[in-house]
Amino acid sequence: MDIIKEAQELGVNKVIVGTTGTGKTSDILNKVTPSTPLGVISLFVGVIETIVTTALIQTSGLVQLLLASFVLVYPPLIAFAFFYFLWKKPENLIAHPNFANADEAIKYFNAIKGLANEAKTKNDEISELLVKTKIIYDSTEDLKKRFDEEVEKMAGVKAVANLALFNQY
Repeated sequence: MDIIKEAQELGVNKVIVGTTGTGKTSDILNKVTPSTPLGVISLFVGVIETIVTTALIQTSGLVQLLLASFVLVYPPLIAFAFFYFLWKKPENLIAHPNFANADEAIKYFNAIKGLANEAKTKNDEISELLVKTKIIYDSTEDLKKRFDEEVEKMAGVKAVANLALFNQY
């Protein structure tokens, strides 16, 4: 039963062992089902890659070139799609069997969504505060410029007044 232990170490959820004609359990795995979405994706990619690689070896010419291109391009496309869904909808890639029951999984997903919404709200608040701070800073800079202009005018008026007083005596 080493095959079953290896399958369980790889994250396989169910192992269904076939029987021989005599009714004894055989060591041959008839069916293996992955327990996570990532396991399903890897099983799918592995099967497709195996089939196409087998066909690639048995063909030649343009067909072989096309199959070789597919073998090279297909895994990165699947990886891109996986990471896209992981970024946009991570709750769809979490294995539900990891939770004790469906209620626990729903609570977990709602908590994740709640944290994301809370983070978005905080981000919006911070953005709004930054805009207000920029407006206040700009206003302060404008006031400082005007104050400096007025000080210069007053300095000019003071100089004229001092000159007028000096000329009076």
